[in-house]
Amino acid sequence: MNSKICSLNWRPFTLSFTEPFNGSKHHFSVKRGIFIELVDDFGVKGFGEVSPLENETGEKIDHLIGLIENYGPFLLKYLEEKPVFFSENTALTLQSGLDIALLDLRAKTINKSVAEFISSDPIALTLRSNAIIGTIGTSEIIDYAKVIVENGYRALKVKVGASSLENDFERLRILREEFPEILLRVDANGSWNRTTAFKAIDKFAKINISLIEQPISPEDVEGLNQLSNYSDIPIAADESIHSRILRDNIFDGSAVDYIVLKPMLLGGITTAWAIAQKALQCDIKIIVTTAFDSSIGIAAAVQLAAAIRNGEFHGLATGEYLKSDLILKTLKPERGMIHLHDQVGLGIIPERDAVDKIAHGPWRNIELCV
Repeated sequence: MNSKICSLNWRPFTLSFTEPFNGSKHHFSVKRGIFIELVDDFGVKGFGEVSPLENETGEKIDHLIGLIENYGPFLLKYLEEKPVFFSENTALTLQSGLDIALLDLRAKTINKSVAEFISSDPIALTLRSNAIIGTIGTSEIIDYAKVIVENGYRALKVKVGASSLENDFERLRILREEFPEILLRVDANGSWNRTTAFKAIDKFAKINISLIEQPISPEDVEGLNQLSNYSDIPIAADESIHSRILRDNIFDGSAVDYIVLKPMLLGGITTAWAIAQKALQCDIKIIVTTAFDSSIGIAAAVQLAAAIRNGEFHGLATGEYLKSDLILKTLKPERGMIHLHDQVGLGIIPERDAVDKIAHGPWRNIELCV
């Protein structure tokens, strides 16, 4: 029998970055979020975070705080009763934060990791991660990549689509020439139209690109299917997976080779795990990534990837960009690898000193056992 959740606590925070990250469509220099803490009647704590990509999802921190105040206990109760709770009208990052905290707490009560809690099969104890490079120019990209490779990464994901296809090809060409053994992926974040995407496939095949992520608009599932059928380079859907309708269309037609799962943007680990099972039934491969979260969100992605246990290079290295965090030592790969030995819950515990440095506003809470 599960313990009773007696306290829902939260505090807003702002993460700062070591340098701005420029993506295909979005740019980050800070990331706002809400730290979630659940406490049960035995004093066991579970931790989560609500961390939207505000410009992409439209979810604003002040609005999400209002939802916690007004509906937090209801959402928490609903998640406990019906874990896979997905609605197009629900603030998915709020659902994610509560789901992650609840899984962290429940796994701790039986002395298991979250990955072991959600999966009945053996989990991966070591995960491989790609590094990520933004839309930096041709003149800088080699020196930038050299540092990454020297730090042990063997796979790079490069953002494309913010400039011309010719410029992107040149950036990738010199990377391939300098690092012939590195696995190279690209992510266009839906920046291209179909014509440009077909041209990119033809050009990128010449330099051994291993994956093209979200080449065209998320809504263009038919186009993704056409590109996947045409291309020898695997095609992945990312933003398309955030919509239940689009996701179902992708699964119905096996429209892509890979899907990218960001648990923070999908409603949490529980929902992402259910999506992963459906993808595997459709013979679609899976990559798990973060959304420039704190170490709590990173740990959630790590636990999901460990449960999926497929040996892929996942996207777990965005902590490299964090200057501040909810813990003093940010969770990030070592030599391109993350190890999960002897973990309980999410495997991390936020530190009060770190939280105090990045928080704005006092702790707020709702007592549930009164």
